[in-house]
Amino acid sequence: MPIALNIPRNAIPSLRAAWAALLLWNSKGFPRILRAALGRCLLLTVLATLDSGQHYLVDLVVSRPFAPALQSVVYTFPGEWRITINALAAGLVLTMTWLPLDRFGAPWALTSPAIP
Repeated sequence: MPIALNIPRNAIPSLRAAWAALLLWNSKGFPRILRAALGRCLLLTVLATLDSGQHYLVDLVVSRPFAPALQSVVYTFPGEWRITINALAAGLVLTMTWLPLDRFGAPWALTSPAIP
């Protein structure tokens, strides 16, 4: 399939998946029906982004450590700055580690079928 290079493309991580995961994550204490709907929303978001070709699977995987970093930016645990800073640092470090692995790690990952 030809790809137009002059069109901006979605990149890594998938913010759609991160926002949907955060919605489900922060729905603790909500009615079960709403939590089930948010779970379905997350599942359908993942399936839709993969099916429509908007993201690769690795984009969705990288959104997982990116979500706690986003969460820690908008919400701090009352009186628990260490948890907030740790969540931000861990999320950013894991996300930033994935980026060069995704870009330069493909030849290494393809040396064995067990690695990917």
